[in-house]
Formats: sequence, structure tokens, C-alpha cells
Amino acid sequence: MATVPPEFHGESGSVAQAYDQLHGVLESTRTSLDETATALHKAVTLYAENDRAGGDKLNTLIEDHGMPKPELTP
Repeated sequence: MATVPPEFHGESGSVAQAYDQLHGVLESTRTSLDETATALHKAVTLYAENDRAGGDKLNTLIEDHGMPKPELTP
């Protein structure tokens, strides 16, 4: 088994301090990414629901009135 360098020993080791700082930054980044993912999921779900409702409404209009025919202007 490899020995642990003295820089890692205790809370006062230089590598241990840098690791603690990095760990804090990475944990904060993870939290931000999790919150962003949650917000994006909500936005995508809402968009999909509205798009589905719009498509259903369009299909109902086509069934009731037929396929729209654009008016051509000379």
C-alpha cells in the first residue's frame, strides 16, 4: 500500500486545504447544475403540454372546417 504524502495529513496540509476549497466549489456547481436541470425539465414539459394542446386544437379545426387553403394574391 502506498504511503500518504504529508501534504494530505490533517486539516493544515496544503493539499488538504486546496482539496477542501475545490470540493466546496464542485459541490456548489453540482447544486447549480441540478437546479438548472430541474428548471429546464419544467420548461420542456410545459412547452410539450402547450404544443400538444395547440396541435389538438388545430386538428379539431381541420376536422370541423377542412384543411385550410391559402389565398393567392396576384
